[in-house]
Amino acid sequence: MGLRVGGILENYIRFADGFAAPIKPVIKTTLAEVDCWITKDFMGPERLKLHIDHGEFQDDVEPFYYLRRHPVLCGLMIFRFSLTMNELGLSNSNQWGATIASAHLYNAVRQELPEFSQWLDMEALIMIHSNQRIFWRDRLPSDPVQYSRSYERSTGVSSMISHFASSVQPVITPKTPIKREELDQFRSSRNNSIIDSALHVQDQ
Repeated sequence: MGLRVGGILENYIRFADGFAAPIKPVIKTTLAEVDCWITKDFMGPERLKLHIDHGEFQDDVEPFYYLRRHPVLCGLMIFRFSLTMNELGLSNSNQWGATIASAHLYNAVRQELPEFSQWLDMEALIMIHSNQRIFWRDRLPSDPVQYSRSYERSTGVSSMISHFASSVQPVITPKTPIKREELDQFRSSRNNSIIDSALHVQDQ
């Protein structure tokens, strides 16, 4: 348990190096706790000193003596660090949006490549939270347009675009200045005979 938790958290610390990760101090504290209470024998040094002072050899002193005789305490420690890992994972996922992005990417790959292996944990996540909460639609997106629209809705991008479009109204008048090269390019592609009367040309 200690090595697994420590390895996962250390990998994240290396990954987040240079990024603004608010949970990094909490992760470092958790790493220190794992190292103290699980990875290392927290009772070992004092117990070893006591036995050596009483004439015993170091090799005869059983390591992790205390934890091996307290299975309930070990179970509570495992439970506690499992909860901590869950809380850190949720906090990190909410910060980066990695879970939602992974769900959309997984669905797109599965739709385009049906022979792609199932990701059982992701399948369970989608089933628990439903298509509506993950993809904002009753059925799974099944083509590139649906992939894009579903992801934009789930991340709030579509709402931002709608709000921006409704609040910013570009003003285009018949005398909007344009560059000569832009006009020439438009003429060559459109051949509009009334363009000179509709637009005011600004020579550069």
